Amino acid sequence: MQSYNNGDITNIPKVSGTYSIGENVTGMPFSGGCLAQVASDGYSVAITVWFGNTQYIKVGSGDVWDDWDIHAIATPPQVHNLPLLDGYSLGVDGAGYSKTQEGIVSVYFSVYGEFVASSSDIGGEAFAILPEGFRPTGKIPVPVVQQDIPGPDWVKVIVHPDGSMRYYGNGSTTAIYGSVSFVAS
Repeated sequence: MQSYNNGDITNIPKVSGTYSIGENVTGMPFSGGCLAQVASDGYSVAITVWFGNTQYIKVGSGDVWDDWDIHAIATPPQVHNLPLLDGYSLGVDGAGYSKTQEGIVSVYFSVYGEFVASSSDIGGEAFAILPEGFRPTGKIPVPVVQQDIPGPDWVKVIVHPDGSMRYYGNGSTTAIYGSVSFVAS
């Protein structure tokens, strides 16, 4: 890796490679050091830098340079507490949901409560409700683990388009654990 420590970023050598950019370099979209990836044919140059979760790109030919453009933004999704219904509480691993900027919802849950047996897809006991904007367009079946004596067993939770998360199992249990991801409606 080469270093570029002084001067304007547009004076960076027109040689392809990775550069360590010093804090005294001017013309950057932010202050502080970073790594820059340079692609060049000896005349045209594309400079790519990352700052935080944002990628910037600057393109130039000869002495003519475009402004910095935001090339990609990777915003981490905010995680919310899963709203549980009365009679249910967070298990040891908690419960939450989030949505990416592409609309992918992820839900994880460790929930304690009295889950009653229901093998019918019509019934099923709701234990949580996802808010609007975090709901699927159709039913999403989720294999989950129920933890009871004499040991763990697989059961099913269905996430419904109304946001309800419902337990469907052949037996009653007091704890379930699972996760699911889907595209929001």
